[in-house]
Amino acid sequence: MNPVVPSSRRVLIIDDDPAYGRTVYRALQKRGYAAFHAATGTEGSAQVETFRPHLILLDLYLPDTDGIELYKTFRQDSRTRGVPIILMTGEAFIENVLKAISISLNADEVYSKGNPNLNILMERVQHALAAETPSQPVATDQHIVRRGRISADLVGQKVWVDGQPIPSLGARRFALLCVLLRNEGPTCRADLLREVWAERGNLNLVEVTINRLRQDLERLGAGRIDTTAHGYELICDS
Repeated sequence: MNPVVPSSRRVLIIDDDPAYGRTVYRALQKRGYAAFHAATGTEGSAQVETFRPHLILLDLYLPDTDGIELYKTFRQDSRTRGVPIILMTGEAFIENVLKAISISLNADEVYSKGNPNLNILMERVQHALAAETPSQPVATDQHIVRRGRISADLVGQKVWVDGQPIPSLGARRFALLCVLLRNEGPTCRADLLREVWAERGNLNLVEVTINRLRQDLERLGAGRIDTTAHGYELICDS
């Protein structure tokens, strides 16, 4: 697996299980992260310099390195000292031990690879990256509009989901989203046409752009747009 050009946050997976590593790799890429899978501790350590990860998923049972010692090495290395690290193991006994010593390691609670719900790991990744992302919106900004997990900067024309910047929205979709974010409850089509297009368009154009915005929100898993009797309503996930 080769690293992609990082247009988003970069996650380094260090895991000797090729099947599990590929599964996590695909899940990360599906959610817009740049990912790299290293099968050994030595390879993972080498990739720190070239890949420059924002987060590391570290399996504790590696063929060439003790995972705890590698974790300590990362915490002492200036390149990775501030990088969030999620420890992973498929061994129930090791999992229980690590839960007990995670505080002394200055580590988050270990993630069990035996958990079939990979969404839990993806949520851990998302929260860890959001916590260390310097570009997330500031709560005191008056031009920031928030609903659920979505935040929009009306001045800078930027959108975040869970603190992660979303660069792909076009100008019309951004404007539509902002109107829907501001309005609790349904917004009629005529109001959207007036506010977004200054009435230089038609209702069919509103529908087409709404459908594209729907796809964006579904891809991000941040909410949905319901069709009402006379317009649309943004339903945000909490």
